[in-house]
Amino acid sequence: KELAVSHEDGRDITVLIWFSPQASDIERRLKMSPAPEALVFEIVKKNHCFLQKRNGRTNRSGRISFSTEPGNLKNIHSSKFSGISKDRTIDISAGPTMTLKVAKKASNPSKAKRVVPMNSKNFRKSIATIAALTEKVHYRSDLADIANARYAKLYSASQYSSGVKTAPEVKAGRNSSE
Repeated sequence: KELAVSHEDGRDITVLIWFSPQASDIERRLKMSPAPEALVFEIVKKNHCFLQKRNGRTNRSGRISFSTEPGNLKNIHSSKFSGISKDRTIDISAGPTMTLKVAKKASNPSKAKRVVPMNSKNFRKSIATIAALTEKVHYRSDLADIANARYAKLYSASQYSSGVKTAPEVKAGRNSSE
């Protein structure tokens, strides 16, 4: 294919471009080499779309950063809990579902997630599922207790929202009008 290009001097240059039908096959075979987790976190730690910075009330309390990305169980902006930079992450969301990031496919985000539905009616079976997928197979066993705590909060919130449990009544104080 020929392409005519004008140069700054006013000269016309003809460029020949050769398109190969096999070029797309070669591009498909190329794989992105995985970057180290520490390097990825250093690149995204100052600014990414999930980062929420909050100013402290005093100079002593300082600024705190939260991160709402999927795979961050505590929503704290740190390398340990980062869902962007780590090859292995755990995410527990409403439904309840547990999402794990497959380490071999971490460089391909569309295929990197493994979604595990959990039993919403039986708390103990769900906790056993979390243990079976984390601690027992050595998949981020450091986050197993945090995943259990997050699931417990989601479970209790779902109990109140579905009407199984009711919120305790607030007692009136001394100066109430009742």
